[in-house]
Amino acid sequence: MPNQSGIVRAAQDIAALAGHHAEQAEADRRLSDAVVEALKSAGFGGHFVAPEHGGGAGTFAELSTAVTTIARQCPATAWCAALAASLARMAGYLPEEGRKQVWHEGTDVLIVGGVTPTGRASAQQDGWLLSGTWSYISAADHADWALVCGVVATGTERSSRLFALPRGS
Repeated sequence: MPNQSGIVRAAQDIAALAGHHAEQAEADRRLSDAVVEALKSAGFGGHFVAPEHGGGAGTFAELSTAVTTIARQCPATAWCAALAASLARMAGYLPEEGRKQVWHEGTDVLIVGGVTPTGRASAQQDGWLLSGTWSYISAADHADWALVCGVVATGTERSSRLFALPRGS
């Protein structure tokens, strides 16, 4: 396949590594650090990110090929790889300042998310106050950022808003 993206070229190696760690990952209920680093290094986090933020502007066909290859050895790793690319794509819809903060050091970051609007958000003088709980978020143990959705209530109006939270927030 000419002109393959980084994730497609790296998929076989990631699959082998993930397959090697699959049994332990299942027992631990989390991917190994080595597997997550391989996903990040291969560019899953930046696959759909726009070039102006350092991403590859990759295609769904490339993502599908890479994820399918990985899934043959470890479906959990394939799931997290697909989520990493998809949630980074969603982060592309953040306001410009948010996109700059998320990718200020490059696109080799892992973004996870809970995008069901179960939290509450209220505007404050210096930003937003976000509270609530979100259900299980895959790969949260390894996340650099999390996208979560909160309901904003203004009088009788309600809307949902996506928030990017850095690890440790």
